[in-house]
Order: sequence, then C-alpha cells, then structure tokens
Amino acid sequence: MLSQFLSYAGIVEMMGQGIPKVDEWLQENGNPPLDIKADEHEVIVTMYKKIRCHKY
Repeated sequence: MLSQFLSYAGIVEMMGQGIPKVDEWLQENGNPPLDIKADEHEVIVTMYKKIRCHKY
C-alpha cells in the first residue's frame, strides 16, 4: 500500500525504491507501517508505535 501511495504521488520516481523497501523490512520485523505525511515542499516520514489495537 505504501509503495502504491508513493507511486501515485510521484515520490517513487523522485526517491527511488528506498522508502518502500524500508517499510517492508520494518513490517517484517513486527513494526507498524510507516506514516507518510507529504505536502508540496517536503515529505516527512514518521513511524508511530501502536499502543492499542483497534478492530475495524
């Protein structure tokens, strides 16, 4: 899903495949997905630790 978002936003072409690879590696090791916040000036990548599980 992250790489799909980055692809739609045109970020993958600018930054390469680095962020999706890092996100995949983090998730394989039991971490929550990266939270991407982007505006027209910069891309801020943050990772939040999930404290509670919510059922959707």
